[in-house]
Amino acid sequence: MLLQLSCINMPTVKALADILAELSKGGFRITRARRSMIEVLIGSTLPISAEWLLASLIKQKVPANKTTV
Repeated sequence: MLLQLSCINMPTVKALADILAELSKGGFRITRARRSMIEVLIGSTLPISAEWLLASLIKQKVPANKTTV
């Protein structure tokens, strides 16, 4: 299962809880890093790079590394 979110489609994205439920159903653990990444992606109005996403997580003091992102 590949999670793809596009800033163009953000108005159609369901609530965070719905996305997390889908990930759980797919067998993914809901880690702090995963939840924070999804929150950043949902809140973005522009495309963001993996580097920017990682910097955002570090700024929020979320334990993450390049392989997480």
